[in-house]
Amino acid sequence: MFDGHGTDGDLCAQFVRKHLPSVLAKRTVEARDKQEKGSGEGGDEAELSEASLHEVLTRVHTDVNGKLHRKKGIDDLVAGTTSVSMILHGKQNKITVSNVGDSRAVIGRSTKGEEGGGSLQAFALSQDQTPYRLDERVRLRQAGARIRTVGQLQGLKPVDEDEAARDEQQLREGGEETGIKLGEEIDEEGDPPRVFSPNGDYPGCAFSRSFGDSVGTSLGVVPEPEISSVVLTPEDKVIVLASDGVFEFMTNQVVVDMCTKFKDPLEACRDVVGEAYKLWLQYEVRSDDITMICIFIDGVADKSFKSARVSTVGEMPTFTQKLSRPLRKGMSLEKSHLMMRQKTKRFNEESLSTVSSTDDSEVDFDVETLYSEKTNEQKAVIDQLLQSCAQFHNITEAQRELIHKVITPMQVTKGQRIIQQGDKGDCMYIVEDGLFEVKILAKGQTGEGVTIMEYEGSPDNNANPSFGELALLYSNPRAASVVAMRDGRLWSLHRYAFKKIAAEQGARKDAEAVLRQVKEFRSLKPGQLTDLAAYLIEVKYGPGDVVTTQGEVGDALFILRPGAKCESVKKNADGSLTTSALTENLYFGAEVLTGETRYLATVTATDKTKCWMLHASEVKEAVGSKWKKIDLKRIVAMGV
Repeated sequence: MFDGHGTDGDLCAQFVRKHLPSVLAKRTVEARDKQEKGSGEGGDEAELSEASLHEVLTRVHTDVNGKLHRKKGIDDLVAGTTSVSMILHGKQNKITVSNVGDSRAVIGRSTKGEEGGGSLQAFALSQDQTPYRLDERVRLRQAGARIRTVGQLQGLKPVDEDEAARDEQQLREGGEETGIKLGEEIDEEGDPPRVFSPNGDYPGCAFSRSFGDSVGTSLGVVPEPEISSVVLTPEDKVIVLASDGVFEFMTNQVVVDMCTKFKDPLEACRDVVGEAYKLWLQYEVRSDDITMICIFIDGVADKSFKSARVSTVGEMPTFTQKLSRPLRKGMSLEKSHLMMRQKTKRFNEESLSTVSSTDDSEVDFDVETLYSEKTNEQKAVIDQLLQSCAQFHNITEAQRELIHKVITPMQVTKGQRIIQQGDKGDCMYIVEDGLFEVKILAKGQTGEGVTIMEYEGSPDNNANPSFGELALLYSNPRAASVVAMRDGRLWSLHRYAFKKIAAEQGARKDAEAVLRQVKEFRSLKPGQLTDLAAYLIEVKYGPGDVVTTQGEVGDALFILRPGAKCESVKKNADGSLTTSALTENLYFGAEVLTGETRYLATVTATDKTKCWMLHASEVKEAVGSKWKKIDLKRIVAMGV
């Protein structure tokens, strides 16, 4: 079972799936030959000793991880895959499970004997490797990692500075409790502890071991498996291997109980996967990879399996909708916010890396052409809709006003096709009222397609799901069709407006990083820098436009945005000129924040240029009203 994550996570999972079995077969033969030479016993049917098998499995996982790092065409910098695998030993009633990450292996054992019927009790064959575990937290910190929740990283939740020392003390004393028990219900609001670099907010993984994730390797995110061997008994009836998407809202016991209702393991898979998907849609803004292998053991004889029927089913939903780890009880806003920021960051990185090939119509598109006036009543409805969309929870007032202007009401009738599978998306939609079915048509098929889910909006219940946004953010063809099942009302947001809002969210984060370079701003917390960045105003200049003039009275600091190019010219006291080129993420004009009233250099745009502008009066207002007093005279401009 391989569960990929990150931009190239699917490629990582496919690579490990392809190579892990073949490398294991090769290393097993080598180990058997070595064992045969040492003991005189061997052959194709020989079983490795448990110690030898564990050594082989550890080496194989490490070797495959090295191959993945070296594989051209797969970027595993912050992408990778978790893995849980099981070996069924040929002539022994034994299985060996190797776990890397937070997928799981579970066995259901009868409580009344082989023929007695009754319920099955779930027993874990693996333990999640996450920072919830005390031993994993200690190991990660020893490797140099910083363990924080997103809320702690953003300054929204307090950091327990004594936790690391307590963890080490408890581990030294041999504490039995090493973390959250599998399947235990907790109310952690979807904000789990994550692995971060001590120097930045990356990689942010909620697991402690994986294949790939080369950025996290030096922080202890490694592929070494935890291995366990179990002798099967006649009471063992069901084995489940599943990705963490199955267990986000369901305990091990619930999954096993659901499997016992079926005689066909394929039907059991479908039922569990379907229920997990519904729970994701109910509680989250996306669905995780939901994949499951179910094995029904018909009987275990003294020396061999009588039979074992195996079935696998996997589902990787496309749309981001409502859905939860360990077992969560409800929806998390914080996790939803984090996911949207990650998507926005990826969009910005991709758009910047392909700026030369970007469609000019998109670059030059005037969003103002989408403007339409809204009544106060309509604005109130829009604000209610935005509360249901996690991607819009952190918007500024300026962004909210922009959405008020560009979002468009849309009456729909029963049977109307809102989205056509395969088309290029031009709008995302938020449901005010109505019922909509999502239909997927497999390649080569014709007709309406298979209904995989529904979106239902209700003003009475404040239910306002959204759909269609991923195709806009990543410029992908529509992955499914959406059809109205009754008359209703939608609000559509055009792709250019959506991208402008998403890009601005990411750009303001970049601007925060620039503001942090100002010495006197470095002591500000992330949330405070976010507030300061909210005062930034975007201004545009054409080639030859003068932004600041030496000796001219001014009151604003400027930060150059991506793609911007300017030239700074300063006339010195001896009449000589000091000239320098300014590019993105540099700032100038900070002298007017220090008490100076006139600019010290003339800065001219040499190409189409966008800047963030920050007025001195607004800095003083923010500093004076919310933070400790800062001596603005100590600010020194960089690069001028």
